[in-house]
Amino acid sequence: MVLAAALVAGLLVTQQPLSDAEKAQTWIGERVVLIGEGKGSPFKEIAGGLPGCFRPKLKPQERLPNAEYAGKAGTITALGDKSPFGNDGRYLEIRLDGTQEIVEACSESSLGFFTEREAVERLVAPLHGKPVWVRGGELILYAPDGDPRKGIGQIIVSNLARVQFSRVDWGHPFGPITVYWRLDDGREGGMSSVGDPRFHRLSTSGGERAVWKPTDDFFLEEPRKAHPKWSAAIWDLVAKGRIAVGMTEDIIDAACRRKLRYRDPFISVEAGSTGAIMSCGYDEFLVENGRVTRFTK
Repeated sequence: MVLAAALVAGLLVTQQPLSDAEKAQTWIGERVVLIGEGKGSPFKEIAGGLPGCFRPKLKPQERLPNAEYAGKAGTITALGDKSPFGNDGRYLEIRLDGTQEIVEACSESSLGFFTEREAVERLVAPLHGKPVWVRGGELILYAPDGDPRKGIGQIIVSNLARVQFSRVDWGHPFGPITVYWRLDDGREGGMSSVGDPRFHRLSTSGGERAVWKPTDDFFLEEPRKAHPKWSAAIWDLVAKGRIAVGMTEDIIDAACRRKLRYRDPFISVEAGSTGAIMSCGYDEFLVENGRVTRFTK
């Protein structure tokens, strides 16, 4: 009886949500690459907690990341709760391949996990050699040598435009894994993606992140063929990322998925129906029973 109770108690304990510290222990032994600010472009100036802050453990006086570390691979050997970088977040220790030097990283944003890159590559594998079409509003990509923090190399791709998967690579100021897409004019641009939220749960700025899927940003088939009943007027609005009264939820999604924001619940006393106030860019509108019924702003 006691043993059974203990087993049940143990089972119940393992089913409880793990703390950040317990979750973090699963990172020990993970293979990573030090990416800094984009591949080959580590920060020249750094504030505590920003991507790219890493330094040799035996040289704590060095407050800035060293360019020599960019692109080097290693294994996570330890995690700590009190960062030596002066910020409130946790930090990680990585043993570099070859030299076996221990490097401290102030956050997981400085690192690219091999396991996560493999997850992203599996997600996009079915898209090799196939076109996809932008959905949910214009898409902002960055050239391989661009800098999103400064707006350098920005490529704005219009909604419904056709692109093709190009490659997966390390490094991006907004994320450690970048998926590159090739436009019909030959330009190539990247966007950061998350293939596995386990590798973003130490972040002090937003908690766990959802797994990215290609369908979050793209139609996998020519959208006009997928929705032949939508009128030319509707397609014109979707291409411009605009909303109109009468639009259904799938049209709203196609027009402004990336900008769509849930504002407030809504109860119509007169009609006795419930809905939600949504916004997309400068448009604020009421959605009732799956359709846009009127603009509220």
